[in-house]
Amino acid sequence: MDPSPQPPMDLIRVSARQALTGEVLKEVHVRPTDTVAALLSAIGSASPLRTSSRARRHRLLLGTRLLAETERLEDAGIRDGDVVDIISCQCIVASASADALGKIWSADTGDCLATLEGHQSALLSIALLPGGEGILSGSEDRTAKLWNTKTGNCLLTLEGHGGPVVQVACSSSGQLLLTVAAGMVRIWKTSSGDCLFTLSHTFILGASFGASFSHDCNSLLTRSCRSVQLWRTETWECTASLDGHHSSVLSAVFSQDSCFVVTASADTTAKLWCARTGQCLHTF
Repeated sequence: MDPSPQPPMDLIRVSARQALTGEVLKEVHVRPTDTVAALLSAIGSASPLRTSSRARRHRLLLGTRLLAETERLEDAGIRDGDVVDIISCQCIVASASADALGKIWSADTGDCLATLEGHQSALLSIALLPGGEGILSGSEDRTAKLWNTKTGNCLLTLEGHGGPVVQVACSSSGQLLLTVAAGMVRIWKTSSGDCLFTLSHTFILGASFGASFSHDCNSLLTRSCRSVQLWRTETWECTASLDGHHSSVLSAVFSQDSCFVVTASADTTAKLWCARTGQCLHTF
């Protein structure tokens, strides 16, 4: 006889553990159609979650992927018997300034918690790593820096761009960093600062240029002039080129499920694309 009671047919069993300590919490029963936020609430009701004074939010990881609170469990890939990891998120805001300083602020009180000092020129971009575990900044001094959110200390300096770093971002897993300068995208390993991939485009002054990760961390998109390219992060090979706009592509984003890409262009149109095939599905 099975000692473990089986949940009703419309429920699945999900276990949780503390990501930092490995402590396994009580198993909960939820519906596949429930949201990640509902799962987190059920976990908190079964096993009260400990927080520090500066870490008041919790998020869930499935493998290395940070789950969006609005995702349904079945869409997030959570199945019966799966284990999710809990991380604590700091309620902070980061700002970048032309005075070459970055600042970390409490989202609750507005107090300045730390000042990020080290860049030699204006900060042009800043991004928080998932869970508030670090901050990435890009500067006019042609470098990017990774900072410790608790101390404000610089952990890594990423060098190699030939111009101001105008965009920085990180993957939803927090394991990859992205920097963009004139005509160049670089991907870096968060843990070591090693450059994993460099992509160069012909740079046209005034042209729109940028890049972003898919939410599942499996793809990267880059945009330059009228085109968008999709890349597989496992091999860094180009899997598709989204061509069809008649003027500069000003913005390109992945859908939450990473299956689609939406582009917006100066030609006054937006397009919906299949991220797997690169086929244009609709023009708005």
